[in-house]
Amino acid sequence: MNTTIYITKSGRLSRNDNTLLFENIEIKKVIPVEGIDTIYLFGETDLNTKLLNFLSQKGISLHVFNYYGFFSGSYYPKDKYVSGKLLIQQVNHYNETFKRVKIASTFVRGIGSNILDTLDHYSKHGTDIATPRKLIQRQIEKTYEAKEVNELLGIEGGIWATFYQSFKQFLPEEFVMQSRVIRPPDNPINALISFGNSMLYTQVLSQIFQTQLNPTISYLHEPSEKRYSLSLDIAESFKPVIVYKTIFKMINKKMINISPK
Repeated sequence: MNTTIYITKSGRLSRNDNTLLFENIEIKKVIPVEGIDTIYLFGETDLNTKLLNFLSQKGISLHVFNYYGFFSGSYYPKDKYVSGKLLIQQVNHYNETFKRVKIASTFVRGIGSNILDTLDHYSKHGTDIATPRKLIQRQIEKTYEAKEVNELLGIEGGIWATFYQSFKQFLPEEFVMQSRVIRPPDNPINALISFGNSMLYTQVLSQIFQTQLNPTISYLHEPSEKRYSLSLDIAESFKPVIVYKTIFKMINKKMINISPK
């Protein structure tokens, strides 16, 4: 089973024979590499090319976050899984509108379906989510009629907007938000969502690199410079049940609170 390592303290990460070594003035910990596929760095961490070469040999991805918890970048081993035939098929499915819309609509329906699953959890606990549920269900049905990706993006936006408005039904007032604000997040719930999304995107990207898929060719999001947009496509569907459910649980069980100013 593959393992993800999270390093939240500052220090130095280095190769130690055929293992990893993390150390600072407080701790010195040897980390076996067998079974590790991803490492997340959240502290100020020193490393060198000897370590990176070792990670590449072992097929381990490295994701770096800055002091404020924002995703900074990733290091990936040299491609092991490449396929010219699959790349051609990916491009063909992007270029042919019917095929692209078919794939993109599946992503949007996945988003809607998993949001409904999340809302149903609160319905079972007595929360009235009948209105947002109906609105989202109608939006999902529209995906079957969409002919262009822009239509699907509009439907997706409507689904998320309805979901955000439903937060007031099951979250404390201080965690309710009116809209999704990203750069920078303007309140605690937006900050939590941005952090959770970054974690999910990088994890999805790590898994894509274990396949022959090209992560820069996407279908719902428009491919562009300097981003792996396929990971955005795939992660969207999982956000409601992984990122949002986790955040809601942490808030409602008071595992996380807003510090008084």
